[in-house]
Amino acid sequence: MQSSKVSRTGSTGWNRLANPPQFSGKIKDDIYAIMIDDNLTQGGTFAALNGYIENMGCTVLGAYALTGRKYSAQLKLSDETLCLLRTKYEELETWWTQLFKYNFEALTEWEARYLINSNKSSDFIRSKITQTKQI
Repeated sequence: MQSSKVSRTGSTGWNRLANPPQFSGKIKDDIYAIMIDDNLTQGGTFAALNGYIENMGCTVLGAYALTGRKYSAQLKLSDETLCLLRTKYEELETWWTQLFKYNFEALTEWEARYLINSNKSSDFIRSKITQTKQI
């Protein structure tokens, strides 16, 4: 169950990255899940839910959204984008994992490309995410 409300309408990509939805509740071990959402914009809800489900020891088979944005049609992070993200921001991933409880592999293609295309330093990204994160 989603345990935090995120108001993302009109928010920036930084806001979306800094404030992923939180989930709570017990999931039976060793189950397979299909994630369903009403709308897909950048895929952050799916990324956060996928990380939560997999951290509980379960397997996500797929995701489906009723509506969505064309640029977010590819949810799964490509190996090429992950490699580029890790090459560009190698020192950022440990910090990211400590903050969000999931590593770069759980990001969507859009989220990873947003970071890469920002052409910002790791220090800028840490600062921006920290400033934008809701407490």
